[in-house]
Amino acid sequence: MHTSNESPNALAWATPHKYFPDLPPVLTAWCERQAKGHLAQLAAVDPADPPTEPGG
Repeated sequence: MHTSNESPNALAWATPHKYFPDLPPVLTAWCERQAKGHLAQLAAVDPADPPTEPGG
């Protein structure tokens, strides 16, 4: 049973900081990598191709 005043998610947030004390730059780098990947996918789209239905 959780009896402290901390959020039940406090451990989930504290654990990454234990292994990655400089977590904000790690998250920033990950987000930048994700965004670059999405931009590369968008750049590869041929504007002349008609859109397709999702799942089609």
